Amino acid sequence: MQPIGGLRVRRPGADATVVTWGAITARALEAAAALAERGVSLEVLELPWLNPFPTDEVAESVRRTGRLAVLHEANVTGGFGAEIVARIAGLGVPLQSPPLRLGMPDTRVPAAPSLVAGLLPDSNRIADAVHQWISTD
Repeated sequence: MQPIGGLRVRRPGADATVVTWGAITARALEAAAALAERGVSLEVLELPWLNPFPTDEVAESVRRTGRLAVLHEANVTGGFGAEIVARIAGLGVPLQSPPLRLGMPDTRVPAAPSLVAGLLPDSNRIADAVHQWISTD
């Protein structure tokens, strides 16, 4: 049994830090693999726990990569990803790009699982969004 808290470095990288948790982690890893073929190196951090949040470990990764992306299954606005961005910004971690938040669009979440699946970003949408975000520097 693992202790409460911490994070897992699912993929080391140098160009951006992607913080994620839950089932969408698999999509983040697929996107990271696709981006590696385009020369973009993503560090994918998986959070097994949101509380306690591993602020120091996430900040260390973001300091090294200079970029922070948060990927989750909730709506972008008001989701826990905004809390992660706020914590890193509150520490004054310097960023090369504004933080990127990826998740469900700001809409009502339908009850049908098939409709929910259509709203979640797939690995291609994640990879395209991250590539465009990094390329705008």
